[in-house]
Amino acid sequence: MTTQTDDRPSTEERVSRLEGAYDHLATKADVAELRTEVVKWRADIAAMESRLRADLSAMESRLIRWLVSAVGVGVAVNVALNKLLG
Repeated sequence: MTTQTDDRPSTEERVSRLEGAYDHLATKADVAELRTEVVKWRADIAAMESRLRADLSAMESRLIRWLVSAVGVGVAVNVALNKLLG
């Protein structure tokens, strides 16, 4: 059986030290607030993703039109040169 010496802190001192050690932890309210913010951020990200997809789709359409036009001009120039030189 061990005996308690006078240099050991009392139970009250130990409990008060433990209570002070947890001041940096989040409360349920803090976690709930953070969850609300995360849901908002997810909605914002989804909206940005939607806008980016629309922009990419429009850019793809423009690139395809330019590519088809460039190929058409190349074919026309080739046919014209063949008739002229051949």
